[in-house]
Amino acid sequence: MTPRQLFWKRFLSHRPAVFSLGIILLFTLTAFLGYLIIPDTSTTVNQQCLPLTAAKMGQPVTYLYESPPQRFQSWSQAFTGNPSPVIRHAIEPTSAVVKQQRWEATMLGTDRKVSVPYVNENQIQRTHYFLGSDGFGRDLWSRMVIGLRVSLSVGLVAVFISLLVGIVLGSMAGYFGGWIDTLILWLIQVFWSIPGLLLVMAISIGLGKGIQTVFLAVGLGMWVEVARVVRAEIRSLKEREYVLAAKLMGFSAPRIIFVHIMPALWGPLIILSSANFANAILVESGLSFLGLGVQPPMPSLGSLIRENYPYLMLDALHLLAIPATVVVVLVMAFNWLGNGLNDAFRVKQSNQR
Repeated sequence: MTPRQLFWKRFLSHRPAVFSLGIILLFTLTAFLGYLIIPDTSTTVNQQCLPLTAAKMGQPVTYLYESPPQRFQSWSQAFTGNPSPVIRHAIEPTSAVVKQQRWEATMLGTDRKVSVPYVNENQIQRTHYFLGSDGFGRDLWSRMVIGLRVSLSVGLVAVFISLLVGIVLGSMAGYFGGWIDTLILWLIQVFWSIPGLLLVMAISIGLGKGIQTVFLAVGLGMWVEVARVVRAEIRSLKEREYVLAAKLMGFSAPRIIFVHIMPALWGPLIILSSANFANAILVESGLSFLGLGVQPPMPSLGSLIRENYPYLMLDALHLLAIPATVVVVLVMAFNWLGNGLNDAFRVKQSNQR
């Protein structure tokens, strides 16, 4: 049996890891589809319906649109949302009538009438708040999907930044040694001595609020572990015969590092990336909860928890429980996936020896 077959056999036998991979793929697909599967297609998912504040799960609602609703005017809007959504009014379900080429209806929860130009019957649509609505009457399902996309994007970009910085600095320290190793090791120890969340908060405060700052702050807060692993592995591999042979053949240091040594490090780096992805989601949620992360009205899992935690003691616990549960499930899924990959890579490496 080849090492690759042994790897997949061991990984597939690790049921929590396989189950976690399925959850991650499901969440990733949901986030990727985004605006294609949610009723609120505005860019910031911020269409409000105050008469339906903190609505129950499955609450039906009838909307009267001022013009026929169009899902998307271009393919790009299918992934970025409509920057100028059609104005809509929540109305009593059976109150809409046509008078003098205009729709007239009673607004939900009031005696007020609303009148809009009559175009066609597509201006009246009935939908449901599958996960309820928040304190501003915004569809929680729509905000959850886009918030999940934002949180996964932060994790992906942060892991990429941590790998980029950590691999470059760790490989330089491990391969060249000497004063370069001393300098980079000192830098690693400085960053290692600062609590991770405090470091990320300091970077966020220094660079300002916003999603771009979150990407950079979370990524720069996680490169230390990558650099330590890469440095230690390269120090143990650079004296191998194939590396010495590459040096004798006159290959450059970057080629030796990234072509001959780095392929042996993909296993540890993939495992570490899985753990860092979970940590990035957790840190982003913490930053957004503290108001230093993604800024309103754009949602993220952390900002949804922050916006809805006052409902903890009210009759709308689901507004807090649903995003909090997704954060917990995502973090546990990436950790279980990392454990499964760790076991599989150990079996593969022991077989190669």
